[in-house]
Amino acid sequence: AIAKGITAAGVAVNSINCEFSTPDEITQAVKDCDGFIIGTPTLAGHAPTQIQTALGIVLSTATQTQMAGVFGSYGWSGEGVDIVENKLRDAGYPL
Repeated sequence: AIAKGITAAGVAVNSINCEFSTPDEITQAVKDCDGFIIGTPTLAGHAPTQIQTALGIVLSTATQTQMAGVFGSYGWSGEGVDIVENKLRDAGYPL
């Protein structure tokens, strides 16, 4: 739904499923984009390992000139979103 809304606004979107993407695919996507949005569920009060791994790749690859966003991809208690958002904010990304 988020990708559809962004596309409707005239912006190209490349969606990546962190569970099935390789680190190289994530790295290349981050290098090629002007901004990124990370979706995460919360499992046991944390973002899942796949999201934490992708976030590490993003933080080591993206520049602070790229716009960033975070959303909850489904249910549970929501801490995963807060964790990812705080790490992006602390690293200086405009949200």
